[in-house]
Amino acid sequence: MKKRKIAVVTGTRAEYGILRPLLEKIKKSVFFELLLIVTGMHLLEEYGMSIREIEEDGFLINAKVMMYKREDPEILYHGRALARGVKGFTEVLSEMDPDVLVVIGDRLEPLAAALAASTLNIVIAHIHGGDKTDSGHIDESIRHSITRFSHIHFTATKSHTERLIKMGEEPWRIFEVGALALDSVVNCEKFIPREELFPKLGISLKNSKVIVCVFHPVHLERESAREQIGEIMNTLEELKIESVVIYPNNDGGSKDIIKEIERYKNLPFIKIFPNLSHSEYISLLKCADVLIGNSSSGIIEAPSIGLPVVNIGSRNTGREHADNVIFVDAEREKIEEAIKVALYDEEFVERARKCKNPYGDGRTSERIVDVLSKITIDKKLLRKKITY
Repeated sequence: MKKRKIAVVTGTRAEYGILRPLLEKIKKSVFFELLLIVTGMHLLEEYGMSIREIEEDGFLINAKVMMYKREDPEILYHGRALARGVKGFTEVLSEMDPDVLVVIGDRLEPLAAALAASTLNIVIAHIHGGDKTDSGHIDESIRHSITRFSHIHFTATKSHTERLIKMGEEPWRIFEVGALALDSVVNCEKFIPREELFPKLGISLKNSKVIVCVFHPVHLERESAREQIGEIMNTLEELKIESVVIYPNNDGGSKDIIKEIERYKNLPFIKIFPNLSHSEYISLLKCADVLIGNSSSGIIEAPSIGLPVVNIGSRNTGREHADNVIFVDAEREKIEEAIKVALYDEEFVERARKCKNPYGDGRTSERIVDVLSKITIDKKLLRKKITY
């Protein structure tokens, strides 16, 4: 039996953690040959060179595509990266000749890969299409663009499925499988207990409360990125509660956010990390008392942990979410008030602990593998039509 060659693209630390259960299943399956392409932030020293985590997990990296260069001016940083990505993926994919290319989410890396694959008549399977926010962030446009190039859609919720159908996608292409991010949360094989994790991160085991902060820039608000993270860091300084602050992704405005975060590095109750492994991050969320910022993990993963979340700013506004999230503007007084509710309001804490996650049950990877093993790859699959 000829194995199907499945190429998978990963470009960030968070994305790899989400993809890992799927990568494991593809790697172990008798039906597939896994072809892993590493790109994006994984290859950047300033963001922790998270490619090392992939290597330590025992995955064979079949190709690397360098997209970002530190010396590029910020205004040209992402445009040039996209151009390098399309060129690099075209060369890599033409040589690999996979049966299916799997991409996830809404960043430049999967967009570059999808553009390249479409010119090579390679079937594209997109995970997490149909999501939406009201932020106007460029991710929104990228996500829907990838949808148009994709031949197979793995959606997380019913509303995502319905949105793709409204966009003109043929229903037979859409498979509602849940959010892949939950697989590594619900079935966390690498959970690090509090007694081991906290000393590793420099957190005292005597602390009664721990805050985790992850704040990414928003494309249309890059000029105010430093001001927004400043409001958050000022709040943490005032509260004097043990806090773990993790660097943002490399979207426009990230350098300003990092500069502002580093101003607080000498405060004894603030621990700053450019990068955590996925197992460290998920374990930290399971041991923490609140997640603040605008990471999508607060929307998707945190409900399955029962963790209160304070979502700050516009990045996730309008997204489907559970009852564990408080949405506030990036203003110090509002942030502080929301954090205190998330930490000390017993009714809210209990509601967060018991909330139902709308994004699935942690069995997404097995559903995706089942579809990839059974779907017929032919001209019908490649020939995209718009239904309206």
